[in-house]
Amino acid sequence: MSRCVTELEALNLYVDILDLDKIPAQKLLSYDVVEFIGGNPFYLLNSIREHDAVNVLKVIADAKVLIGWSAAVFVFGPTLELVNRYSSDMNFLGLKNLNGIKLTTVEVLPHYEKFLKRFDGFEEKCRIYEKEHEANVIRLNDGEGIFIEGSIIDICRV
Repeated sequence: MSRCVTELEALNLYVDILDLDKIPAQKLLSYDVVEFIGGNPFYLLNSIREHDAVNVLKVIADAKVLIGWSAAVFVFGPTLELVNRYSSDMNFLGLKNLNGIKLTTVEVLPHYEKFLKRFDGFEEKCRIYEKEHEANVIRLNDGEGIFIEGSIIDICRV
C-alpha cells in the first residue's frame, strides 16, 4: 500500500487511507476519487453490505471516479462465483449470497499470468466457468486495467 500512496503523492494528489469498517460510508462521497486496493473479496463484499456502502459506491461510480484493484474487481462486478472456484477457503465468513454489487457486468480475472503459473488447471477452471455462466471473463495481468465509462469499456494493456 505504501508504494501506491507514494505514486499518488508523486502526482501531487492528496491521499487519505480510510477503513470502511471504521468510518461511515457517506464520508467517501467527499472525495473525487475513491480507490479500493485489494484484499479478501468475500470480506470486502460483506463489509460493503454491512456498512450500507452499496448506494454510496454507486453514486461515486456514476458521478466521480471509482477504482478497484484485485478483490474489488470481483466485488464491483456481478458475482464472486469465479473467485470462489479458485479460493473458496477465503470465504471464512461463510457468505451464501455471492452476488457482487453490480456496478458493472464485466467479469475480470486479475493477476492472470501470476496465478496461471501457480495453480494447476487455472485456465481450464475459467473456461468451464465461462461456459456454465455464458460469460466472457477478461483476463488481466498485473499492470493492466479496464476503464469503464457508461457503456464504453476500454482495456489498457501495458
